[in-house]
Amino acid sequence: MRPLTCNTGYYISSTTLLCVSCGTGAATCTSSTAHLTCKSGYFKASGATTCAACASTTNVLTCSSNTVALTCNTGYFLSNNACTSCGGNGAKTCSAANTHTACIDGYFLSTATCTACEANAKTCTSNTAATGCNDGFYLASGDCKGCPSNVKACSATAITTCNSGYFK
Repeated sequence: MRPLTCNTGYYISSTTLLCVSCGTGAATCTSSTAHLTCKSGYFKASGATTCAACASTTNVLTCSSNTVALTCNTGYFLSNNACTSCGGNGAKTCSAANTHTACIDGYFLSTATCTACEANAKTCTSNTAATGCNDGFYLASGDCKGCPSNVKACSATAITTCNSGYFK
């Protein structure tokens, strides 16, 4: 029986009537040589029928050509059509090198710089004031305290979730 639709990145082959991969870089297509839209890190040049890789897929999220980046991955910013590292540790976004605007989990923003939270803190407002903790820890007065062993989530008085393979 012929499929009515295929998953993203696939098309219905006219010869086999099966779903077939669009090929590298294509998000949608009508055949392996007729790409309609491209995945992140790929672009379709004017007049081209297939997607090609951006110049540097390690930090370019989207591009309009092999040499023109449009958006960058986490920890990079757009400068002169290229993606440049935010610099330092913990940056999620930045407006320029070492001018951070948001931080990844485990860091907080202080004077345009991402600084590490205390150990075991997932989120914080300073390196001594946790607002959320990593798995296996609970928040108590701005500090992350350890849960008993084999416990994924707990409070000071109760176990809420056990690690895989354990039960309460």
